[in-house]
Formats: sequence, C-alpha cells, structure tokens
Amino acid sequence: PLAFIGIIWLVNLFNFLDGIDGYAGTESLIIFVVLFALFNDNIALIFAVATIGFLMWNWQPAKIFMGDVGSTLIGFNVAIFTIYYQNSETISLISMLILSSVFWFDATWTLVRRFRNKENIMQAHNKHAYQRIVQSGFSHQKTVFVLIFLNVINVGLFYLAYKYEKYLLIFFFCNIIFSYLFIKFSDKRKPFV
Repeated sequence: PLAFIGIIWLVNLFNFLDGIDGYAGTESLIIFVVLFALFNDNIALIFAVATIGFLMWNWQPAKIFMGDVGSTLIGFNVAIFTIYYQNSETISLISMLILSSVFWFDATWTLVRRFRNKENIMQAHNKHAYQRIVQSGFSHQKTVFVLIFLNVINVGLFYLAYKYEKYLLIFFFCNIIFSYLFIKFSDKRKPFV
C-alpha cells in the first residue's frame, strides 16, 4: 500500500512541478545520472540520455514541452527505481528521498500550506516555490540553475547517506532543513499568499 501511494505521489508531483522550461527535465536528468554513476545502472543511463535529448529542445525558450504524459512517465519511473533499490537493499527509501527532495518537498509543503489556508487543493494554482521564484523576476533558466545548485548539495547528502548509512537520518534531517531554507528563500522572493 505504501508503494502504491508513493507511486501516485511521485507521478503527480512531477506533473505539478513541470511548469517552466527545463525544470522537470533537469531534475530527472540529475536523478538518473546519479543512479548510473553510483550503481552503473544502464536503464538509468538510457533515461538520462533520453532526457538530454529532450532538454535540448525544452531549454528556455522551449520548442517542445514535456506535458502530462512525459512528466507522469518520469515520476512513475523515479518511483519504480526507488522501490527497486529499496527492495534490492542497494539504497534506502530515505536516500532516494534526499536525492529527489527538491520536488517532493516543494510539492508536499505547498499542498500542506494550501490545505492550512483552507484553499481548494484540487484547483490549479501557481504557489509552488519555483513558480514564485519566477514570479519574483527570475527567468526560467535562472530558476533551473537554482535547482541545479540545490541538487549539487542534495547529491552530496545522498552520497554521504549511501556511504555512511548509520548516519542516514542525520543526513536526511540536514536535507529537510536545507529544503525548508529553499522554501523560505522563495517566500522572501515572493510571499506565499
């Protein structure tokens, strides 16, 4: 049951966060490159190469868009990789949460805030952290570079969690604090209202 809920959530959150040129593609590229580099996973390499081909056309100004079909497919595959690695005891679910935290933390925190504000959570909105950063004046490209910066730190925490598994929860806690600081950065750029 938890795997089913996790798959649904990752499918949806990749769809939620595919809102600007290059954003979802860059996040998925980072995840797949890390999985290939660490575990020599050829399927992750195939996804990474396909994503590079897509990003050539999706970079600002985009000529093609991922859309629901592309973003949900990527979210589904990230979920399947997570379940596979958890079941094979290669890496833990928490490690994969660290690696994909830019997306799941933004989507989850935004949903919680909208629920707390008694908003209709089923209605479209533009309150995700990355959307508010763009609204504050950052270009799509500059916002994607913020994503890359965040992921460099997350990849470091992911690697440390993989190498020093007994400290996994400490690295995850650091990741949560860091993700929260990203949300506060976006709040400072454009408040959540």
